[in-house]
Amino acid sequence: MIPTVTKLLIQRQLTFEEGSLHLLGQDISMMPIHTFGRIQKLLMNQELENSIYLACKDSGYEWFSKMEGRFGVSINEMLDWGVKIMSLAGWGKLSIRKIDKETSEIIYVLDNSSVANYFGKIGTEVDHLFRGYLAGSS
Repeated sequence: MIPTVTKLLIQRQLTFEEGSLHLLGQDISMMPIHTFGRIQKLLMNQELENSIYLACKDSGYEWFSKMEGRFGVSINEMLDWGVKIMSLAGWGKLSIRKIDKETSEIIYVLDNSSVANYFGKIGTEVDHLFRGYLAGSS
């Protein structure tokens, strides 16, 4: 993780200004996982958790589009950076298990998901943020 942060800082793609944080040309913010978890629990109680998935799917698509347009990187480079950024953001340890260019299938593995750890074993999928961003990346 440190080499990723160092590279981003050297290339001025991770900047800190008073009251703002920018990563790869986009404004970002940090939030404790328990805050996000409480928001999601409120949405789950109203059967609205899919709104997290849909918002993140749209955001993931926008992120990949900006990466391609701004940096002119290949899909493999974007996927590599996506894995690094998601891991850096504290969502868990992300890796790509399989890429099939013929079928446009990508299999990701997220170990130690911070969202799943927050909820524990509850018998249903909970990491709508992660799956939304991934869906938007395709």
